[in-house]
Amino acid sequence: MKLRNILSVFCFLAAMASCSMEDDTMMNDASKEFEASVNADKEAYLAFGMNLGVMNTKSTVKDDQVGTDDKIDQEINNLWIFLLDGETVLNKAYLAKDNIHFDAEHHLYKDAEHTTPFGFLTKKKDNLKLFVIANSTYTANNATIAACTTLSGIKALSLGADDLNACVKVSDVANVVWGNYPGYEKINGADGALLQEPCWVDVTLKQAYARVGLKSFVVKKSDELTDNIDVTLLEATLSNQNMAWSVGGAGQNISKSTPSYLAQGASYTCNTASITDNEGLNLISGELAAYRTFQNETETPVSINLKYQIGVNVYEKTYPIKTAYEAKVLAGNIYQLNVIMTVADREADVVVSCYTEDWKEGGALDEIVLKPSNN
Repeated sequence: MKLRNILSVFCFLAAMASCSMEDDTMMNDASKEFEASVNADKEAYLAFGMNLGVMNTKSTVKDDQVGTDDKIDQEINNLWIFLLDGETVLNKAYLAKDNIHFDAEHHLYKDAEHTTPFGFLTKKKDNLKLFVIANSTYTANNATIAACTTLSGIKALSLGADDLNACVKVSDVANVVWGNYPGYEKINGADGALLQEPCWVDVTLKQAYARVGLKSFVVKKSDELTDNIDVTLLEATLSNQNMAWSVGGAGQNISKSTPSYLAQGASYTCNTASITDNEGLNLISGELAAYRTFQNETETPVSINLKYQIGVNVYEKTYPIKTAYEAKVLAGNIYQLNVIMTVADREADVVVSCYTEDWKEGGALDEIVLKPSNN
């Protein structure tokens, strides 16, 4: 066979193979388009599995001593739930506390008997997402929420001191993964009751703030102490709290002064004669005084201010709160402060350590000794 004929045969075979591959590609694309078209015509019911472990199991303090206000951080008192198609809001719902019912697996139901899951009736289509805000001050029929038509609009919603006090929480954006969920021609029966199984979507809520707590104030006696003396913790306050934030996590409004940790009229005092061992005496034993703050990454860090009296002398010191890695107070962390005061004659060596926990993962991030910004 001549060389020209051989080349012609090869070119013909290559062209046939190319056409076959193009046909396969076109068929695959057409198949995907057909499947998407069919699925988009099918109904789906999206229900919620709310991951509450971030609040329930991780918000404990060192040595498993649960703070007196710890349950406040765990409670879910209201929910705003958004169904999104990409960035566009398709549907939204507000649930007050009386309408929030979780089963043992944290599935959300409309009723206390856990018979009817709460969810959204929608079409089975790609790119659906869910987003949740809990414990905000945005109530039902709120005009600002009603005006939100995009995810970016939701994330721009402002949060303030009232939201902080309500322990506001914000979820990650949860992508709807259909898995083996088939979609149905009809989800609800003629009576409106749910006929088919829902597609459960897990949504993880996170604390939108940090918690700073005074865990202990331990008084010890120095070997150099010759006469017993009265020691009193007069005041413990937090400064430079961030009182303004947004759902998407931005904004700063630093508050310079805050109320005292200590209850009005409470006495946090001892005489060194009552200290009988090397462990010392904890003046706030059994308590965890705590404040909440939105994230503060400014040059005016969140600080603990201690005012105490030894004999007749009064002292004040301020300790900026930080970790070993950064002078910041970050949302999702618990900062626990432990004070050890070793008293000599009318003076004291004061050591303030900060123990940081990750609210999401649990366990210690680190524990460091804080240095005072004033002597």
